[in-house]
Amino acid sequence: MKKVQLELKACLAAAALAGVAGLVTPVYATGPDVIVGDLPDTTHWGAGINTNGVTVEAYSVGTTSCNKGDTPLEWITTAPNANRHPVIGGNMYRLDITKGRFEQIGQSWLKQSFTALQGGVCFNDCQAHPDGTYLGVHCSDPYGSGLNGQQSRLSTKAEVNASSGFYPIPFGAGTQGGSSATVWKR
Repeated sequence: MKKVQLELKACLAAAALAGVAGLVTPVYATGPDVIVGDLPDTTHWGAGINTNGVTVEAYSVGTTSCNKGDTPLEWITTAPNANRHPVIGGNMYRLDITKGRFEQIGQSWLKQSFTALQGGVCFNDCQAHPDGTYLGVHCSDPYGSGLNGQQSRLSTKAEVNASSGFYPIPFGAGTQGGSSATVWKR
């Protein structure tokens, strides 16, 4: 029994070392698979007063999307009624140490993405797609916090069908454009 345990530990250690040394080929998702690979910056837009007289602060966070799948990801915004691009939502949490849990303290509307750049933030083997209508395999696309907080690009989450992923184009019927209210949509 002791010999089997030692052999098992040796095999696990060898497998771990092989993975560290790059000898194990990583398994990627089948099809497109978008993840958030980086949160590079934040913008504090200011404060506003909500209907209950509470001061609310408005922030946005920069995001870098990465396609970790084995197929390019649609990022099409130019065709009529093209709802074939990702939307990006943000949530904010705080850690309540006394309760031992995270608490959600805010959420943004959805940022409508456009034009997929072909960077290498998450992987070093980006297979770039030539015209920005797809995010290539292992490529990344950055959006700074200023762009993610631009009110004219934000739409309500209620428009997205959570089962199918469908959302209407044009987005945000009655809610497009900007506002002088600092916290609106952010």
